[in-house]
Amino acid sequence: MLTSKISKKGQIVIPRQIREKLNIKAGDVLHFYQVGNRIYIEKDKSDSLPRMVEILKRGKPFAPRLIKNLRDEWN
Repeated sequence: MLTSKISKKGQIVIPRQIREKLNIKAGDVLHFYQVGNRIYIEKDKSDSLPRMVEILKRGKPFAPRLIKNLRDEWN
């Protein structure tokens, strides 16, 4: 189990292993849900659209990692 402490401002750090596995980056939107005494965090799936638009505007090809991440996110 991974743990994190809450700061005086109520902030927490999501452990690196989880951020990498879920491809959570700075600026991503997360949703919080409370069920009983548990808190669930979910990455906003609609957040990938603005990033995709920016990539298309730049005209650069899609990186294989991005394609894999998008497929994983949409499945």
